[in-house]
Amino acid sequence: MPFAPFEEQKPANAGPPVTVDALKRRYQVFVSSTYEDLKEERQHVIQALLETKCIPLGMELFPAASVEQWQLIKRVIDECDYYLVVVAGRYGSLSETGIGFTEMEFDYAMRIGKPVIGFYHKSPDTLPGSKLEKTDAGRERLRKFAERVRSKLCRPWASAAELGSAVKSAILSELEFNPKPGWIRADAVPSSDAVEKLKQKVADLEEKLKKQKDSGRLQFAGGAEKLRVVVVVSHDFRKMRSGLSFPQKSFERAIEMTWDSIILIWRDDLERGVNLSRLTESLREHLRGSVQSIICEVLGGSDVEHDYDIEHECMDRILQTFLARRLVKRIGSYSGASGWTFTPKGMHYVAELQAIRSST
Repeated sequence: MPFAPFEEQKPANAGPPVTVDALKRRYQVFVSSTYEDLKEERQHVIQALLETKCIPLGMELFPAASVEQWQLIKRVIDECDYYLVVVAGRYGSLSETGIGFTEMEFDYAMRIGKPVIGFYHKSPDTLPGSKLEKTDAGRERLRKFAERVRSKLCRPWASAAELGSAVKSAILSELEFNPKPGWIRADAVPSSDAVEKLKQKVADLEEKLKKQKDSGRLQFAGGAEKLRVVVVVSHDFRKMRSGLSFPQKSFERAIEMTWDSIILIWRDDLERGVNLSRLTESLREHLRGSVQSIICEVLGGSDVEHDYDIEHECMDRILQTFLARRLVKRIGSYSGASGWTFTPKGMHYVAELQAIRSST
């Protein structure tokens, strides 16, 4: 029945254990070519591969190409590390689709991204007639296929010995500059204990790397840390003819608060979104009792006429810190001024502060 030579399949090559010495690996190479006319050449290719720690596979396993064997051929190519194709004077037998089996193998290896190494005969016209295509159609198929092969990593050859030498050189180059997983003996695989130790080592290194990254980040004040909220107290008011009163004296005092206490004071305001003036007023109202104590201490009584406000720069530092911690964000304009509200992270943070802690 017809079959699809270009069906894409993903190779199942897994990376080698990192503890296995590369010198203990063997590499599987699929050797693709016509068969009857290149028996001697294939022997030289196989010998060259064996001398370079490779396991050659190809038509020797299934010399009678058929539709039934195509699925097996694809599986073998999947499992190989490299694909090697040799082109000489014959195109080879055709499948039911009208494409030669050698070209189908080449197409499939290209399709799945297998490293392809090609070798073409320098002067195919010098080959004996038995090793050449007999028909014009066959020669045309060969010409087009040879052009495709030569467009990839490809080396010329003129004799079986020269081909073997070229294969050895090409494979050694691939192993060095395009290494693949290869195969290893079962007794070379690390034991389960060794694997677990490696996994733990990797986990420890990842944790160490994470801590290094975290330590490199800027750390912002917050939580139960205290900050000094600067309050400016004005007093000794002078009456003006216009009926207005203006303070003649003022002093500053710093009131210690935690960052968490401030964000809880602003909770309702930030949930609905307010401007800077409203946030300042909320904090000012909360500090009224502390300011009264300061008035008594400094001016000798709580009934002294006074006013107080929070230093603008202090408010700005507080909001910028919450902004850097991504607890608040700027929103649209309120009477010409930017507004402030919680971010989702800020809402979650306040909910955690208000949640009942477990007694366990």
